[in-house]
Amino acid sequence: MYASPFIDETFDIDNCHNYMLSIRCAPDGFYFSILDLIVNKLIVFTEYDLNAATPFQLKNEVTEILGKETILQQNFKSVNISYSSREIVLAPQALFNPEEVDALFHIHFESNRNNEIIVNKTTNDIVLLAALPKIIKDLLLNHFPNARFFTAASALFHYNTHLASNQNRLLVQVDKHMMYLLYSKGNTIQMVNAFFVKNETDSLYYILNTMKQLQADHKTELLLLGHIQQNSTLPKQLRNYFEHVNFARFSHQYTVSYTFHQEPEHYHLATTELALCE
Repeated sequence: MYASPFIDETFDIDNCHNYMLSIRCAPDGFYFSILDLIVNKLIVFTEYDLNAATPFQLKNEVTEILGKETILQQNFKSVNISYSSREIVLAPQALFNPEEVDALFHIHFESNRNNEIIVNKTTNDIVLLAALPKIIKDLLLNHFPNARFFTAASALFHYNTHLASNQNRLLVQVDKHMMYLLYSKGNTIQMVNAFFVKNETDSLYYILNTMKQLQADHKTELLLLGHIQQNSTLPKQLRNYFEHVNFARFSHQYTVSYTFHQEPEHYHLATTELALCE
């Protein structure tokens, strides 16, 4: 396990009451960023590699991070947390009944008494449901009592909202062994899905199969986020099928520390956009 930190010189550990902390937690990674709410600038990003086979193992690894990471021992004005789960359900807000969350979710996935269901309303009149292990939620909520929990797809929904609305688009986010796809047709979100992937061949298969099922044409724009190397096979192969394959860029809704630019912008977007979810 290691951390690769990017910290702006303006970061002040005594000023965390004016900062927003965003955390993405997954069995294979723990990521956090800090947004300075006064100047609307992202000033910290840190990534840990993890290798947890069970929620209990993940709890132990995250507990170790929380115990040794001085930044995470501070009090923040607000805290947004997402958990990477393959179990995500999309529902129209007009038809959503909060009293039927369990029934709706378990139409698609088996019931698991060790999970809780996170419910997020989006600005697209869509409700997102996702599974979160209780043991992870309790750990993080105990450490950050003011935390709000989001699905792994929430940041994608937020990012898509501020893109041009006249373009059919597939957002592709790859985080080591998880891939999230969000397809929008004009202003309308058509699909969100999650896949476990072992390599770029898996990613390509799921992308092409999904686009075939959606009957999307070669003019659909693909925007890539996450752990995708710019010179890797995946973007090169996708360009054989689609005219517009690009890497996502930071939103104009915030400024970013120059330290973040030591790596491509699309690497960090899922974490930085989480700060803007409500």
